[in-house]
Amino acid sequence: MKKIFYSIFAAVAMFTACNEEVITDGTGSLNLKIGEVSDKYMTKAGAIDTDEFYVTLTDWSGNAVESDGVTYRNILYKNLPDEISGLPSGPYTISVLSHEEIPAASFDTPVYGGSTDFTVKTGATTPVTVRCTVQNVKVTINPSAGFLSELTSYTITVTNEDGGSVHWTNDAAVTGVNVSTDLTLPAHFSVSALDVNVTGYRKINGAELNLQENAEWNGKIANVAAADHHIINIDARTTGAAGGENGITITVDGSQLNEVESNLDVPGFEDVPVDGPDWGENEEGGDEEGGAETPEVEGLELIWPGNESFERTELKSEMSVNLTINAVNGIKEFVVYVNSPTVDFVTAVAAMGAAGETENDAILDFSDDMVVEGMCAIELISESPIGKTTVDFPLSGLLPLIIDVGNPEPDTVHTFTMYLKDMKDQVLSIPLEFVYMPSEN
Repeated sequence: MKKIFYSIFAAVAMFTACNEEVITDGTGSLNLKIGEVSDKYMTKAGAIDTDEFYVTLTDWSGNAVESDGVTYRNILYKNLPDEISGLPSGPYTISVLSHEEIPAASFDTPVYGGSTDFTVKTGATTPVTVRCTVQNVKVTINPSAGFLSELTSYTITVTNEDGGSVHWTNDAAVTGVNVSTDLTLPAHFSVSALDVNVTGYRKINGAELNLQENAEWNGKIANVAAADHHIINIDARTTGAAGGENGITITVDGSQLNEVESNLDVPGFEDVPVDGPDWGENEEGGDEEGGAETPEVEGLELIWPGNESFERTELKSEMSVNLTINAVNGIKEFVVYVNSPTVDFVTAVAAMGAAGETENDAILDFSDDMVVEGMCAIELISESPIGKTTVDFPLSGLLPLIIDVGNPEPDTVHTFTMYLKDMKDQVLSIPLEFVYMPSEN
């Protein structure tokens, strides 16, 4: 097994060394291919047409490349020649985006993109494949039955720090760009912190009196990343008040589908006798518990014998982490999110077919044939796990690579988040953490 690790790392090292060698004379050419688009959190109906993706080719100085009278900035993929020739030898970056730019905010507009660094060699055609992943953040509204039944009108506004905003509302007075009455319509944002505002109104004492009570909630989702899917669960309920009248309380819970659950603290609202729409705040409601309880999904489980609660574990050169996945309804998606401060390890994982996010992150998507082949090569699996009901996954076959080729720093934490979805679209996401403690190895 270790021999395989060193072979993989040697190949990666050779690839890196080639990229660092800059040849400054002669010309070569480029052949570009857009690889499979990864869309695990923002699936949009219909096929993704990469022919309409925009391509930009830049040289070492960051300037768009000009060749044969064409400036390669935001050129549609379908309009590219089979081979871009006459390129001076040296380093380049090619970037692909499904839109000319990422909108600050819009309804139902996932943006896909990716970039790759490469070197053109004299007299040779360099094949380059760019893997595209989701580049923006998705937000979905999930209202409770109480929210819809208790409120006469409502407006839900999400705004990001790039100045984009969208509004879900049933209030006819709210108009303009990015306004929808369809609560099932997802919104997409450029990657920056999100502010959430929910305002609700309810008519009281008979519509003929034209009285209403109202409540408002404001919150923030500070930590966002590309491909996050934030599901905002909204509830409204009536609460008893002095004098026998009722008030309303709005509560909001935001959960991040991509790896980590994010809980929002929600204040409540005080009720007073109804003499008019004047309502104050108190400390009631909205408090949510945090914690690291192991999630339970019926018919979908991850088993780690000897560590059933998935406690943080010491990373060693030889260790046993033999996981078992049980999916009664069959595995629809299986993705391992790798986060490690050891860059050489992440590079080695990327060489096995993983999609790169940053120098410290990689995504092993087992619906990708390249990933399956790479994991079969190191005997982590023997075939694709997709569609299976039971899969053995010896993660300890991959973990020693962190030490063997990565030279990790002491006390560093390396996280493997296991994301599973079954054929009923039930989701299980569990982070497995390993800490390197060389003094105790």
